[in-house]
Amino acid sequence: MRDASPAPAAFPESAPQRLRARVESLLAAAGAGDANAPETLLVIARRTIERVLEAGSGDREAALDVLSADALVTHLLDVLASHPDDFEVRCDEVLRHLAEIAPAP
Repeated sequence: MRDASPAPAAFPESAPQRLRARVESLLAAAGAGDANAPETLLVIARRTIERVLEAGSGDREAALDVLSADALVTHLLDVLASHPDDFEVRCDEVLRHLAEIAPAP
Protein backbone atom coordinates (compact mmCIF):
# COMPACT_ATOMS: atom_id res chain seq x y z
CA MET A 1 0.00 0.00 0.00
CA ARG A 2 1.34 3.44 -0.89
CA ASP A 3 1.74 6.11 1.75
CA ALA A 4 -0.71 9.00 1.57
CA SER A 5 0.79 12.50 1.37
CA PRO A 6 0.11 14.94 2.79
CA ALA A 7 -1.17 13.18 5.88
CA PRO A 8 -3.46 14.81 8.41
CA ALA A 9 -2.26 15.57 11.92
CA ALA A 10 -1.22 12.73 14.20
CA PHE A 11 -3.73 10.72 16.18
CA PRO A 12 -6.54 13.10 17.24
CA GLU A 13 -6.08 15.08 20.42
CA SER A 14 -9.83 14.73 21.01
CA ALA A 15 -9.50 10.98 21.69
CA PRO A 16 -10.03 9.92 25.31
CA GLN A 17 -6.76 10.16 27.24
CA ARG A 18 -6.47 6.46 28.08
CA LEU A 19 -7.19 5.40 24.50
CA ARG A 20 -4.77 7.98 23.14
CA ALA A 21 -2.08 6.83 25.56
CA ARG A 22 -2.56 3.18 24.53
CA VAL A 23 -2.44 4.01 20.81
CA GLU A 24 0.69 6.08 21.33
CA SER A 25 2.30 3.24 23.28
CA LEU A 26 1.47 0.77 20.48
CA LEU A 27 3.01 3.14 17.94
CA ALA A 28 6.11 3.63 20.12
CA ALA A 29 6.50 -0.11 20.77
CA ALA A 30 6.40 -0.75 17.03
CA GLY A 31 9.06 1.88 16.47
CA ALA A 32 6.70 3.65 14.10
CA GLY A 33 8.60 6.44 12.42
CA ASP A 34 5.60 7.98 10.69
CA ALA A 35 2.45 7.54 12.75
CA ASN A 36 0.41 8.74 9.77
CA ALA A 37 1.74 6.24 7.25
CA PRO A 38 -1.17 4.03 6.20
CA GLU A 39 0.95 0.88 6.11
CA THR A 40 2.29 1.58 9.60
CA LEU A 41 -1.20 2.11 11.02
CA LEU A 42 -2.49 -1.04 9.34
CA VAL A 43 0.35 -3.25 10.54
CA ILE A 44 0.06 -2.03 14.12
CA ALA A 45 -3.74 -2.44 14.14
CA ARG A 46 -3.43 -5.95 12.75
CA ARG A 47 -0.73 -6.96 15.25
CA THR A 48 -2.86 -5.60 18.08
CA ILE A 49 -5.91 -7.61 16.99
CA GLU A 50 -3.81 -10.75 16.55
CA ARG A 51 -2.37 -10.38 20.07
CA VAL A 52 -5.86 -10.03 21.54
CA LEU A 53 -7.04 -13.14 19.69
CA GLU A 54 -3.96 -15.13 20.72
CA ALA A 55 -4.34 -14.15 24.37
CA GLY A 56 -7.98 -15.17 24.34
CA SER A 57 -8.70 -13.12 27.42
CA GLY A 58 -11.66 -10.85 27.92
CA ASP A 59 -10.09 -8.53 30.46
CA ARG A 60 -10.16 -4.73 30.43
CA GLU A 61 -6.71 -4.52 28.83
CA ALA A 62 -7.91 -6.65 25.92
CA ALA A 63 -10.92 -4.37 25.53
CA LEU A 64 -8.63 -1.34 25.43
CA ASP A 65 -6.51 -3.02 22.78
CA VAL A 66 -9.59 -3.77 20.65
CA LEU A 67 -10.64 -0.12 20.94
CA SER A 68 -7.09 0.93 20.10
CA ALA A 69 -7.03 -1.24 16.97
CA ASP A 70 -10.36 0.27 15.95
CA ALA A 71 -8.97 3.78 16.52
CA LEU A 72 -5.89 2.96 14.45
CA VAL A 73 -8.01 1.71 11.54
CA THR A 74 -10.29 4.73 11.80
CA HIS A 75 -7.28 7.04 11.72
CA LEU A 76 -5.89 5.05 8.79
CA LEU A 77 -9.11 5.59 6.85
CA ASP A 78 -8.95 9.29 7.65
CA VAL A 79 -5.42 9.39 6.23
CA LEU A 80 -6.55 7.55 3.11
CA ALA A 81 -9.47 9.95 2.66
CA SER A 82 -6.99 12.70 1.87
CA HIS A 83 -6.69 10.99 -1.54
CA PRO A 84 -10.28 10.56 -2.74
CA ASP A 85 -9.26 9.40 -6.24
CA ASP A 86 -8.08 6.02 -4.97
CA PHE A 87 -9.84 5.91 -1.60
CA GLU A 88 -12.17 3.04 -2.50
CA VAL A 89 -9.39 0.85 -3.90
CA ARG A 90 -7.19 1.49 -0.89
CA CYS A 91 -10.04 0.76 1.52
CA ASP A 92 -10.54 -2.56 -0.25
CA GLU A 93 -6.84 -3.31 0.34
CA VAL A 94 -7.24 -2.53 4.04
CA LEU A 95 -10.29 -4.79 4.33
CA ARG A 96 -8.53 -7.66 2.56
CA HIS A 97 -5.52 -7.30 4.84
CA LEU A 98 -7.66 -7.27 7.99
CA ALA A 99 -9.80 -10.17 6.74
CA GLU A 100 -6.67 -12.32 6.71
CA ILE A 101 -6.83 -12.31 10.50
CA ALA A 102 -10.00 -14.41 10.57
CA PRO A 103 -9.42 -18.16 10.91
CA ALA A 104 -10.24 -20.26 7.88
CA PRO A 105 -13.60 -22.05 8.09
